[in-house]
Amino acid sequence: MRRLSLALPLLALAAGCAPGDERFFPLESGNRWSYTVFRDFDTIVTDVRVQRPVRVGTAQGWLLSGETGESRLAWKGSRLVAGELGGTVFVPPVPIFAESERTTWDGQVEVTGVTKPGTAELIMGKGDVRFSGRSVPARTGTLRLKSDGHEMELTSWFVEGIGIARQEQRRDGRLVRRLEYLGGP
Repeated sequence: MRRLSLALPLLALAAGCAPGDERFFPLESGNRWSYTVFRDFDTIVTDVRVQRPVRVGTAQGWLLSGETGESRLAWKGSRLVAGELGGTVFVPPVPIFAESERTTWDGQVEVTGVTKPGTAELIMGKGDVRFSGRSVPARTGTLRLKSDGHEMELTSWFVEGIGIARQEQRRDGRLVRRLEYLGGP
């Protein structure tokens, strides 16, 4: 059975941001963020680096890489979209951050060379996240993706001036990975 994995090197940062949105994704080529990644029975510390500009669908975006894989992300208007997250490819790119409260997606999901149809809904909200020992305001984005009889849920807490401060990934309701910000850019 192929496993759908949405885990990033996850920092969703890209150039060409709509005014105001880029404050949630401060990006410059070469930036690096450090994260603690909790998965299954192990915990690792990993860096995510902005490597180089790449095409993400029809938009100009960035390739980010780390120990957990590669991601291809770009701003398309006021939406942050992902053409790839940790080895899972989306055609067209799937939204992971948007100004609108609800955004839907229909497309193709490719995992290990096998392509299946998929649907998704991104729900944006506001809340707080524990960050550097205190609670700070965040924008939350919860992507619920259905493909090949499975449901993946990726919830990201975006902190202004930092990017992703926390991220949780669930597969069929079970928490499979959690990412917590340590430092950067």
